[in-house]
Amino acid sequence: MKNQRFDEALLKAIDTAFGSLGRSCEQALYFHLENTFHIEKAEIPEKVEEFDSAMRMIFKEGAAFLERLILEKLLEELGMTLDRKPCSDFAETISEVKNMFSKKEPSLTVSDLSGEVDLVKNNGGVMAWDGGLGYSLLTMM
Repeated sequence: MKNQRFDEALLKAIDTAFGSLGRSCEQALYFHLENTFHIEKAEIPEKVEEFDSAMRMIFKEGAAFLERLILEKLLEELGMTLDRKPCSDFAETISEVKNMFSKKEPSLTVSDLSGEVDLVKNNGGVMAWDGGLGYSLLTMM
């Protein structure tokens, strides 16, 4: 279920990034991905490395702009942030975000004056997930 939500969020982020270039460019990119690189839109979440390679072949150094936009929109869609600057490898960063998302298991939402905070239980203790600043360790278990 979480993988499906992640995949949907990734595809939505890609749609947004491609759409920023205009509708006809978005359609042309998906056509080119499918016919030249044999990557159908629905396969992109399973073929992130191939997608990254195709983007670099199409856009050269300009691929980094679209990849940053895709990552930004993906994190926004998932309600996540990275605590550090993303690495330069797009596929690796997407994999890290996917792993972080799969470990995010909200168990309780607490409201305070500054907004809502999800409490997430993991192996190392209880973490606070504020959807904007990321995880903060609250207590060790």
